[in-house]
Amino acid sequence: MNLDEPPDPEIDAAAQEAMLAGMLEPEVVGDMVLHAVRANEAFIFTHPDFEPFVGARHAEMVASFERWQAYREKHGI
Repeated sequence: MNLDEPPDPEIDAAAQEAMLAGMLEPEVVGDMVLHAVRANEAFIFTHPDFEPFVGARHAEMVASFERWQAYREKHGI
C-alpha cells in the first residue's frame, strides 16, 4: 500500500466484495460496540479481513516516525 499512488480498482473491488460477504447484522455490531464501551476499548474491528491493510498503514506510520526522527537529529531539533 502506497499512499502516493492512486488506489488499484481491482483491490478496491475485492475489498468491497469481501466486506459485503462478511457483513454483520446491526444487532451484532451493536453488541460489539456495547462490549467495547464497557471494556474501554478504543477500536472495534468488525471485519478482520482488513487486518493486512491496517498493518500496512501502521508500517508506513512507523517508517514516517523514523524518517522524521532522523530529520530532527540531523537538524538538531
